[in-house]
Amino acid sequence: MGQGSEDNQEDDRADESRQESSNRKRARVYREADEARKPAAQERAQDADHDVPEQAHALAAQVITLTYLERRVQLATLRALGWSRAEVVKLLLGQAIGLGLIAAAISVAATTAVGVALSAPSVVIVGAAFTALAMALVTTGLAVVAPLSHAYAADLATGLRGE
Repeated sequence: MGQGSEDNQEDDRADESRQESSNRKRARVYREADEARKPAAQERAQDADHDVPEQAHALAAQVITLTYLERRVQLATLRALGWSRAEVVKLLLGQAIGLGLIAAAISVAATTAVGVALSAPSVVIVGAAFTALAMALVTTGLAVVAPLSHAYAADLATGLRGE
């Protein structure tokens, strides 16, 4: 009986040794995976930094286009009341500039917040904020071209019919 008990103890020690070895390997794998994940997380954060301004610009472009499409009848009514084509275009351009500035402010604020959260150097934050500002203004400028040209060329009778 003594021999069987010793064999069981040896088997238990061998099992414990294998389990400890397995635990060390598992811990090493987890550490390596964590180390591999850190650069990927930083890269995702940088990608997110670029996504925020693009989303704000796309939103501004959609708002400008939808504002024009939903208000074609009202804009045609203004024309029927004596507003010139140039005055209607100036009205839409003023709204577009306002929306573009709002999008620019959101982009700059979001870019700065992400840069500060990531502890980026101030030079990088300022550069990213400037890029976000420029992108917002350029995107708004491009987004407003089609609605403005359509508003300028729109036929008064067609606009009043809502077509």
